[in-house]
Amino acid sequence: MPALLGVLLCAAGLIAIPGKAETFIKPYPAGIIALCPPDTIEDPIGDLSGIPGWTNPRVDGLRLRCCWNVVQPQSRTYDWSTIDQALSLGNQYGKKIGVSISAGTLTPQWVYDSGATKYRLVDGSGDSMPLPWESAFQNKWLAFINAFGARYDGNPALAYVCPTGFMQNCVMYFAKTPQDETNLTALAMQAGYASLSDAYVPPAETIIAAFTAAFPTTAVVLNPVVPFTVGGQGAVDSIRDWGFTTYSGQFGVMYPLQATIPPHSPPPPPVPYPKGFQMLCLASDAARLYVNPDPVPLPPAPIPLQDALEHGVTLDGQYVEIYGTDIKLDIDQTVLAIEGAKLEANLPY
Repeated sequence: MPALLGVLLCAAGLIAIPGKAETFIKPYPAGIIALCPPDTIEDPIGDLSGIPGWTNPRVDGLRLRCCWNVVQPQSRTYDWSTIDQALSLGNQYGKKIGVSISAGTLTPQWVYDSGATKYRLVDGSGDSMPLPWESAFQNKWLAFINAFGARYDGNPALAYVCPTGFMQNCVMYFAKTPQDETNLTALAMQAGYASLSDAYVPPAETIIAAFTAAFPTTAVVLNPVVPFTVGGQGAVDSIRDWGFTTYSGQFGVMYPLQATIPPHSPPPPPVPYPKGFQMLCLASDAARLYVNPDPVPLPPAPIPLQDALEHGVTLDGQYVEIYGTDIKLDIDQTVLAIEGAKLEANLPY
């Protein structure tokens, strides 16, 4: 965009989407984002006001992890109360909010009662999920996305949403075991598709398109991982590249983040799309957090957190989602302040 226009848009809190006339999105998420506990039927999150982060100046935002079966328990019944409170607190405390609402294994029963196939996973979880290529599922999910966007896109505290509905939860895992992949491939071929990838990619793109249409002023950030083994890498590459091309400047990605041993390289030039990371685990679980080989001996806090955040910075991350304990510890606060500023410096404007 022209330099003067870019300055004016940033000053107004808006960013132009390249190639889309008169279309603007809110500023990308940036800095340190606190992950809220999942809000599930079995373990409701309850009152959000006591969650760490609202009054911490080193925390730039929070991300809700919601479930479709909680937010829409019946076809004509919505419970937006948790998201409403999060955005109200975000506006009160000046924090940016990200929201994911998972379908997949968290799809409400009424969707199956209306005709969607209920595939029972054989991975030992006991969970079930719909088939994303079926219209009986898509019609209900796309209608929900429209209602979700109509209610919240205009809220200035909402910084990003995660497209879901073509994975088991929020990250893009679809078949985690060989037997589930075999079973799902057979179901795809019974539906007339040549492969699981051929069945998977079009509905993924349809759902992402629905999110970008329902949230025209909000960043849409995918958690891309290989969803299944045979053809899975090609599927995720195709979906990600299509998103970058079709929704340039609005569509982005968020990857799992591990720690690496110093020295850390300086970041390359900023990328022109939303890009973030989610900590693989708590920084206190250092043996899991580090990319192999682990440092010997494992360093004490706050070094593992610093090494993870610094890795995110060097990979052009603009924000990192971290877990609650890492936000509360006194020993982590200086690291959060320093690395949060570096992440914000990776913004492309």
